[in-house]
Amino acid sequence: MGYRNKADQIAHSKKQYQAHKAEIAIANKANPKHLENAKKWNAANPERRREIHRKAVCQHHGITVEKYEKQFLLQNGVCAICLQPELSGLALAIDHDHSHCPGPYGCKECFRGLLCSRCNPGLGYFKDDRWRLAKAIEYITKGSNNVDL
Repeated sequence: MGYRNKADQIAHSKKQYQAHKAEIAIANKANPKHLENAKKWNAANPERRREIHRKAVCQHHGITVEKYEKQFLLQNGVCAICLQPELSGLALAIDHDHSHCPGPYGCKECFRGLLCSRCNPGLGYFKDDRWRLAKAIEYITKGSNNVDL
């Protein structure tokens, strides 16, 4: 199915999920072996798991796997902020400019780089607000000013 834009694709996905979420929940509860089997498969196939995850993440953000891999090599396979590799077993997260695409997924125009599962939510909690980030740096640099108890 072709979509006019990313927003249409996301809206369609949400609509489909809402229409079928009860069935999904029932299916998952009806088949308790599913989760167990998925965990076993993920443990036995870490590279394939990473590849599937990377492909899905790229599709959500409207970039190609090739662009992801090019950025991954440019960053030497590490997070653009902390310069550490991803430890979760998944691919580095795609970061995007939330002022351009305010939702959870960006587009190829607002793609900024790749972040680890620690730095990506950290940046998100600060809402990309440079003033807040500067105040946080000031706060941790200042040290303890606590009142003696």
